[in-house]
This record gives sequence, structure tokens and C-alpha cells, in this order.
Amino acid sequence: MELKLYSKFHIKKIERIDGGFSLKAEVFGEHLNKDKHQSKTEIKAVTYHRMEVRRESGKFVVRFILDL
Repeated sequence: MELKLYSKFHIKKIERIDGGFSLKAEVFGEHLNKDKHQSKTEIKAVTYHRMEVRRESGKFVVRFILDL
């Protein structure tokens, strides 16, 4: 598995849907280097609940929920 660290986010749209929220964003990052990047908050898991992956205008669009 290739580990990535995302550090730049361009938020396109945030909206309320079915008592939750939907976020549409463009995300930028680099390969994870444990010597360079220190972890402060651990993500337990990416959930499959309401996950969506699709291709739109030549880019992949991914929607997911994080369990912290």
C-alpha cells in the first residue's frame, strides 16, 4: 500500500445531507516519509459507510468518512 500525506485542500462545496455533511474538495499531497512527517492524530479507519468513488472530468472523486 502506498502511503500519502495530504496537506493542501481546496474546498469546493460543503452541504448538509441526511443529517450529515457532504464535502467536495481537491486534495494535494506527497508520499509519506516517517523521518520528515510526525503523527499527532491517528486515524483508526476509513469507513465504507456512504463511500463513493467515481471518475469526473478526468479526475477521481472520492467520498469517505474517517473514524478518529
